[in-house]
Amino acid sequence: MRVLLLWPSHSNSTWNTAWFYSRALKRLGVKAANFIYSQEIILQNLAINAFRGTENESYDGEAVLLANRLMMGYIASSLPDIVMVITGLDFCKSAWSWIGEFRKYLRHPYKIVLIYTESPYRPSEELEYARWADYIFTNEKTFVGRLRKFQPRTWYLPQAY
Repeated sequence: MRVLLLWPSHSNSTWNTAWFYSRALKRLGVKAANFIYSQEIILQNLAINAFRGTENESYDGEAVLLANRLMMGYIASSLPDIVMVITGLDFCKSAWSWIGEFRKYLRHPYKIVLIYTESPYRPSEELEYARWADYIFTNEKTFVGRLRKFQPRTWYLPQAY
């Protein structure tokens, strides 16, 4: 089994969770790879600044587009069975649609597992992103019912540090 972990955010709960999921999966013999989305946006912004001869300018729209393309290339080359998104916050809407739509064109489409580490932090976004996932885990018991309206395969998963 091949699992690609996408880390959209740079926050501690995301990093800790994603890092330990990655290590645990590898210990179980799963081929687990990581794509740190937030770092890619930063790196793309730095590259655009270097190319344009600017410093500390924000080219978020262009950087997100480049990071999305890189992410899709990573997915296409690794052909994971599961794309595990550790928290959907700070993962732009276009990235969600790209990973959701792309799998329709694959002979063996991957499943999307969404693990919310801080829900409900921005409930409207979290509920919107739920429609792309095949399975959802949330750290908040009281939010399970609302998520299940969008994805019945939703479970409570307590956070551990």
